[in-house]
Order: sequence, then structure tokens, then C-alpha cells
Amino acid sequence: MPEDMEGCGDDYYLSKNDQKQNRLICRTDYTRALIYINNKPVLLKANYKISDKENHAFANGNYTLIIKNGSLKSTGDEDYIMKPIITLKYGSKVIWMKNLIGDGGC
Repeated sequence: MPEDMEGCGDDYYLSKNDQKQNRLICRTDYTRALIYINNKPVLLKANYKISDKENHAFANGNYTLIIKNGSLKSTGDEDYIMKPIITLKYGSKVIWMKNLIGDGGC
């Protein structure tokens, strides 16, 4: 994880077990997303052209990541959990879509 991505943001996991062991599949700091594809980190920048109130989009030219967090459940002053749906595209083709476990805050 790049040091400049630590702090406020959202973390995404494949399972509760991964969450307990802090094995992320994806991390966002709201302006960038780091996702692991085939165990390799891929950095994407926010794409405000395709983002809206429900979907947060990130892209890098090849990949587009769309995260729909759904409703946020507060777990503290600035912390929350969510049940996101994540969609990964390569070009215009959807290559992966999955329900994840997420948490975030500052």
C-alpha cells in the first residue's frame, strides 16, 4: 500500500476472513483506487465523468473500476461498514463483478 493512500478511505475484502486478516482486494482514498488484479497492484484515478451519487468510478486507460457502496452503516464517529458491489472492466468488457465486504472512514 502506498504511504500516501493511508488514512481516510474505503477498504474492500473478498470475505470476512480476509477482513480479519486485513487482506485487501481494493483500497480507495476517494481520488484513487488501488486494486489487485492477478495479485498485482493496479492504480486507478477517479473518473468523475462516469461517477454519480451511487457509483464511484476509477480508471487508468485499460481498466475501469466501478464501486457501488450501497447504504453505509455507522460504526463510530467517522467509521462505517458497507456491502459494496464492485465491477471491473477491461476496455468496455466486464471481466469481474462481485459482492464484497467493505469498511471505511478516517
